[in-house]
Amino acid sequence: MANPSLLAGLFITLLATTLLPEKAQSQDEVKWAKRIETGKEVITTLQFYFHDVVSGDSPTAIKIAQASNGTSLSLFGNLLMVDDALTVGPDPKSKVIGRARGMYGSASQSVLDMGLIMVMGYVFTDGIYDGSSFSLLSINPALHRVREMAIVGGTGLFRLARGYAIAQTYWFDTSGDAIVHYNLLIMITLMSTTSMPCAQAQNESWARRTDTRNEVVTTLQFYFHDILSGRNPTAVQIVPPSRSSTTSFGLLNMVDDPLTIGPDPNSKLVGRARGMYGSAGQTDFGLIMVMSFVFTDGIYDGSSFSLLSINPAGDPVREMAIVGGTGLFRLARGYAIATTYSFDGNTGDAVVGYNVTLATYI
Repeated sequence: MANPSLLAGLFITLLATTLLPEKAQSQDEVKWAKRIETGKEVITTLQFYFHDVVSGDSPTAIKIAQASNGTSLSLFGNLLMVDDALTVGPDPKSKVIGRARGMYGSASQSVLDMGLIMVMGYVFTDGIYDGSSFSLLSINPALHRVREMAIVGGTGLFRLARGYAIAQTYWFDTSGDAIVHYNLLIMITLMSTTSMPCAQAQNESWARRTDTRNEVVTTLQFYFHDILSGRNPTAVQIVPPSRSSTTSFGLLNMVDDPLTIGPDPNSKLVGRARGMYGSAGQTDFGLIMVMSFVFTDGIYDGSSFSLLSINPAGDPVREMAIVGGTGLFRLARGYAIATTYSFDGNTGDAVVGYNVTLATYI
């Protein structure tokens, strides 16, 4: 049965956006999304269909791990890598507007619950939203007809986003294939533009803090060293890729990568990037990044930020969403611009330059 509070909340939010002054509305190029600018924030509502295909010769979701005993009726411990199509309508042949990429796993021991942990980036390819994405991290009680999930960040037109998704199962097959209707609301509070030097902060050579009265904006520059080769790799494979994939779809690596001031691995160490990344693209190298960047230098020693985003690693420059932080980055929202400095095609080793912008409320 549908949750009345979820449906009521969505209705009230959509009604509120329609009552805003007409002059606040921007010109949209697509029928599945509406974007409204209110001066201090931007509100976007979206509707689309999510196609999760686990059966047949061309599944878009594949199992990459399972519990060692494998006896749970709820499939507790199963983990899938996905590259699911997003379409305008429920028909799989309707217009594709993007892809949902990342992982979901069964995180419930009860067969009556079927709670899936969703760790995903939704990347759009249509109209003004082409190249923009949002990050979703939430429990999805999949057996509920209507459920709510949290949007924690985004890139492009969804940079600095917060929001929620209301998901409703449209169709489900005993094979596990499903079509899910999504209604979303994404809110972006615009970053302050008036600034003054932050007199109390001590800037490092690789970091700068600025007080904008309402928030502190920090910019960081460093290099990320991903080492897969040699005797002491900093990234190790924990799940192998699908044998039939040309993009290593399904691969999952655990990492403890050094962060340095310069591209030289011997330059000053300022922190480490720890977490996971996985290959979530079936046609290109789209990595799902689930990582914490923990710093060890100067006033930032002990502070960290969390990154959850799709990384189109084949692009020379890409944007990723920062969804939180600790210490001096507590309550952070932001984004990272990553540029490949060097890549060894034989070993997979890479050095990536990061330019990061973080906003933390005072």
